[in-house]
Amino acid sequence: MTKFQINEFTYNGKFLHYTGDFEGAKVYAEPCHPSRLGKRQPSFVARFRYGGMNQFRNFLVKNFTCEEYFKLSNAGMSPLAILETKGYVDPKTKMLLVKNGYMPTLEGRTEYINEQIEAHAIRMKHNALLPHQDAETVFSKEELQTLTRSPWNHLNG
Repeated sequence: MTKFQINEFTYNGKFLHYTGDFEGAKVYAEPCHPSRLGKRQPSFVARFRYGGMNQFRNFLVKNFTCEEYFKLSNAGMSPLAILETKGYVDPKTKMLLVKNGYMPTLEGRTEYINEQIEAHAIRMKHNALLPHQDAETVFSKEELQTLTRSPWNHLNG
């Protein structure tokens, strides 16, 4: 198993490639320019629209071998899904989770999403109240607390 070498990564625009040697690396073959014949092809690692390349690359180097990562990639898994198999959470999601009082882990992300879905369902139920209905008679105490909770409460301490 070949460990990733951080100096073998190339970042061109939005695309991260790996040019190091590993078992299963592709090489240029005919038809190609004669100067490339027999040289290793850069292997696509990931595309980055909104940043986070350094954290992604560092996690990849620390937690995966080349063969392991490219085997999963060739099987059709997305780059983010591959890293999530070992607990990776992207920097922007980590920041959001910490800001809202959750642990910056995959479990924290799942908990945050589930609570957001639950709060949205309660708000939708509230919006569907008929004019003659009173919120106190329709909702439980927990639902009323969710309705009155501000999404910015974490800023007040």
